Amino acid sequence: MNCHLVTTSSLNQRLATSINANDIIIFIADGCYASVNATALSTLACKELLILSDDAIARGINIGSSTTDTPITAIQYADLVNHTLNCEKVITWK
Repeated sequence: MNCHLVTTSSLNQRLATSINANDIIIFIADGCYASVNATALSTLACKELLILSDDAIARGINIGSSTTDTPITAIQYADLVNHTLNCEKVITWK
């Protein structure tokens, strides 16, 4: 399982083609803006979509308003650390 940290507001095709079904995606910093793009999110075939709660709140993003088939779960900083420690690879998308 790989952990993909999305730090940019736009999702690109390279990200979509680099994800495996058992990977997780975590939206952090300005990457939280990408979490509201339902069209782009529909191209991501992954195990779990997560968003760093503090970053989403700071950007005025309503975490519970996902319009995708895969719900986005809010996590705290401690959860972020645990995910990065438990994944084989951590890939940051800028």
